[in-house]
Amino acid sequence: MKSESNILGIAGELRVMSELMLKGHNPAKSYLDNGIDIILESGIRIQVKTARTKYCANHKREKPKYKYHFSFNNKTNKHCLENVDIVICWAVEDNVFFIIPAKDLGKKGYKYVPDYKKNFIKQYINNWGILNDKWVMLNISNKVIMNAFAGEDMRLIKQGEKSNG
Repeated sequence: MKSESNILGIAGELRVMSELMLKGHNPAKSYLDNGIDIILESGIRIQVKTARTKYCANHKREKPKYKYHFSFNNKTNKHCLENVDIVICWAVEDNVFFIIPAKDLGKKGYKYVPDYKKNFIKQYINNWGILNDKWVMLNISNKVIMNAFAGEDMRLIKQGEKSNG
């Protein structure tokens, strides 16, 4: 039987894929466990994070607050941001998406309290336009070209080793 966190993760991936299709994209599910959950036809590699609200006790406030916590590069997800361009976080109860360039995320998780005004992650709420951003696409194109050259260099080195040995 799948754990509740696995079910939540799969639900998040399907929810994000649905939203992407409604916005005119053609997402494909990645079945390898290398940090990439979804790949768009443009080559954008996406990691999906899904969170439900958690109680946040704070003695300074009269009303209890609820928060979402999205984790990146923790012990179980050591390299989840290395292979991706965009991270899409889905806050389930509020049905809010955060579309964040992976380069903007640190190695720790982020907490999002819906009514907290100075939260780093708030600037990315429903930031779907970034998926069409030319600078993002240029960055991805450069990565693909660099990886292609790196792969070609490795093949040349291996061929040279064979001919010299």
